[in-house]
Amino acid sequence: MDNQEALDIIQALSEGINPFSGEALVKESVCLNEAVNKALSAAVAALENQIKTDERRANQPAKAGEPWGSKEEQIIINAHEAGESVPAIAKMQQRTTGSIRSRLEKLGKL
Repeated sequence: MDNQEALDIIQALSEGINPFSGEALVKESVCLNEAVNKALSAAVAALENQIKTDERRANQPAKAGEPWGSKEEQIIINAHEAGESVPAIAKMQQRTTGSIRSRLEKLGKL
């Protein structure tokens, strides 16, 4: 089960609906208990945040967030000194433009 499927089920339960039949839960359902409903609502919010985080990560370059090595630092220094643009270096190194700028600044090159 993926996060979206889990979210759909928990959201339905928090709204007092059987996620499989679409019918309203019986009045005695534990899901209608105030404390349980608050917990379900918190789970919905957490899953929504996780889905958004996963979507952002999926759109990041392959090496985004990975530690830098001295070899890679030298590559970006050489590319920068050769006149390559930050976006071109980012694409070549599979990093974000922000990470390239930040690393070049840290290395005293920007």
